[in-house]
Amino acid sequence: MRKKILYLLMGAALVIPAYPASKKTGEEKEVLNDSQISRIYYQSSEPCSNIMQFYIDKLQEMDWAITYKSDDSLSISLTSRDNSALSIQCAHPPQENITYINLSHFPAPTPEAQEAGAKYIEMPGRDIPNIPRYPGAVRRQYYMGSNQEDAIYEVKQSCLDCMVEFYRAGMVAQGWQYFNEIRTTIGKELDFEKTPEWLREQKNEELKTEYKEGLDKLKQEYPESAEELKKESERLANVPLIILIFGNKTGMAFIVLTQQDNVVSIDTNFVPNRPTQK
Repeated sequence: MRKKILYLLMGAALVIPAYPASKKTGEEKEVLNDSQISRIYYQSSEPCSNIMQFYIDKLQEMDWAITYKSDDSLSISLTSRDNSALSIQCAHPPQENITYINLSHFPAPTPEAQEAGAKYIEMPGRDIPNIPRYPGAVRRQYYMGSNQEDAIYEVKQSCLDCMVEFYRAGMVAQGWQYFNEIRTTIGKELDFEKTPEWLREQKNEELKTEYKEGLDKLKQEYPESAEELKKESERLANVPLIILIFGNKTGMAFIVLTQQDNVVSIDTNFVPNRPTQK
């Protein structure tokens, strides 16, 4: 789990070459709006410098253009002539003899998705079953992966408490059990120097330890990212954040409300129960 938090970065389509001295360790397919994301994971004993140079040379030969390269050259983003995108990241954790290579391929957005983004209308996707939609809310993103389903909406609304009551009543009416409500700010949740409120509510000490160790690694291995998170937490220090937690026999549902300039973002997230091991 800890490695997935830190190194589950990106994967690629089958047309993207594998590094010669690498072994494929996994593959995932995900849905974002109306496009399918391909993620492939490799491991190697080679240094990241060799691996990333291989991909830079090989992909440029295939007419991919580099749009971003981190200062340490461990992360690159590229686009193709058809506007599809590719992200490649490499990590070699200290005290490990494994180099992790993670690639993700994002197809070019469809004309329908481009029009929806430009005109601020409904994005392709669906509403999560048994989770009500707030009246007037416009779906801005839909995601489906192997372990969760997520639909994000926006609506002009100034009464967050009204929305809380809508979701509490609506979710219970759909058969969900209400578990908890957390009120904080986005800035507090991004401030990794403090334990976030959602984690303080947990009784699972192993999860808390894993969270702390993961952040320690983040600060050691990706200091620039840690500094960006710190700046973002300061910028969003006063932006309200409300998390409503529900559950039923199929899994857990999280309704996350944030408000900026009388526009509320509604993140509806469903995490199914894992199959019982026999």
